[in-house]
Amino acid sequence: AGEELDGRSDLYSLGLTAYYALLGRPAFAGDSAQRLLVRQLTEPVPPLASLRPDLPAALAAAIDRCLRKDRSERFDDAAALVEALD
Repeated sequence: AGEELDGRSDLYSLGLTAYYALLGRPAFAGDSAQRLLVRQLTEPVPPLASLRPDLPAALAAAIDRCLRKDRSERFDDAAALVEALD
């Protein structure tokens, strides 16, 4: 989207990777690259706990927070993510 990148962008990527690892499918899919990018930019990711209620609540909440569209709502850095998971 042309926004400034920082460590919170990496946390978003980590969240997508964790989402895929826990569900076996990506958070977004589309029949074209353009549709996929539009969904990535505009649609929220379904809450992980709604799809995997067996996961520890803290883990699901942490991944959901990593995947927030507004980067100011994500963890400030990886240390804050680790602290939330501890």
